[in-house]
Amino acid sequence: MSKYNSPVFPILPSFYENEVLDLESVSKYTSFLEENRVKRIMTTAGTSQFNLLNNDEIRDFNICVAKSFSGFKILTLPVLSKYHILKEVEFYNSLNLENTCLMFIFPDRFYSINQVYTYFKEIADKSIYPIYTHNNPIKKSKGGYYEYSQELIDLLATIPAYKGFKEENSSVDYLQVTSSTLVMVESLPDRNGKRHFFYSKRSFFALG
Repeated sequence: MSKYNSPVFPILPSFYENEVLDLESVSKYTSFLEENRVKRIMTTAGTSQFNLLNNDEIRDFNICVAKSFSGFKILTLPVLSKYHILKEVEFYNSLNLENTCLMFIFPDRFYSINQVYTYFKEIADKSIYPIYTHNNPIKKSKGGYYEYSQELIDLLATIPAYKGFKEENSSVDYLQVTSSTLVMVESLPDRNGKRHFFYSKRSFFALG
């Protein structure tokens, strides 16, 4: 059984009354989880609190989580242009964090499956860490929204550094969309009662 065999706990930002990020509380909470045998945590864009943070605050938040928890962690990066997200990858590479993966939100526009694949392939080639994707619906160039497909997942699964994804979509039917090389990992509900799902290569997670 893998030492990382546990639910994935989402870590929410904490704030002081003046709305300044409270990193001390974040550190205490992640340490508390580790002391109570939690093995996997993540920072997540699936919360309104995360979306209130600017890029510098997201860096501080992710670094605080990474340094106060020795187990496996997934750190979510903000939505940025490809140029700037690659610069963020360089920054996180310079930290040389242990037991860490990076999670990247889908680009803000969909033009083609190959465009999304190339976007994450370039990120994976730059990163020293394994990567995940947050598969949120994205606006199509001609209107409407694109939600991830079996074809895209199978293509992303060919990237060696790609380990899986967090799903987000408008239909429960999408829970059936998975590559034969991936398995689904479900976290505990967040504070709003929503469960988050991850799809990961079998070689990465051992499920009990």
